Amino acid sequence: MLTGIALANPGAKGVIDVSLRDAGDEVVISLRDMGAGFNPTVPDPALQCEFDNVTVLNRLAGAIEFDRSLGMNATRIHLKK
Repeated sequence: MLTGIALANPGAKGVIDVSLRDAGDEVVISLRDMGAGFNPTVPDPALQCEFDNVTVLNRLAGAIEFDRSLGMNATRIHLKK
């Protein structure tokens, strides 16, 4: 996802916040950036690939939450241990 954020925003001098939290039976990865809007919970049908990053992420994660507000993308990925 970090690579995707960087590639989708060439030349941008933004910040990507990443946090990793141990939440008992799962690990929660939180990403925030001010780049182009991108919802990782929605696979891109134009890719026509079952192993693109979004598809793989959706298969691995117990839950993915996405929100875009005030010009920021906020994604939380919940992974079972």
